[in-house]
Amino acid sequence: MSSKTTNPDDTPPAAPAVAPLPPAEPEVTNAVSHSDDGRRAYEVTDRAPPKVAGRRVKAKDELLLTEEEARAEILAGAIVPKGKKLPKPMQKRGKTV
Repeated sequence: MSSKTTNPDDTPPAAPAVAPLPPAEPEVTNAVSHSDDGRRAYEVTDRAPPKVAGRRVKAKDELLLTEEEARAEILAGAIVPKGKKLPKPMQKRGKTV
């Protein structure tokens, strides 16, 4: 006699559902000015270095950042809130964003 129990309809048990992995970096977006988790949209200026807030960027890219992530980059003139321009003293050779 075997003590092995079998499924009455002989179907294998279902595998547990696996959730998709979140993106490695926050998405660049064109559609929103802020998100539900407290991040806001910022536009990368032509003054920005190759990396802003730890992300590779180029001028005109848009990033969703928290206020803490954005603070130093705003002061450096690397980003501006979406829809705004750099103040005149920070403009590079007459260029804005």
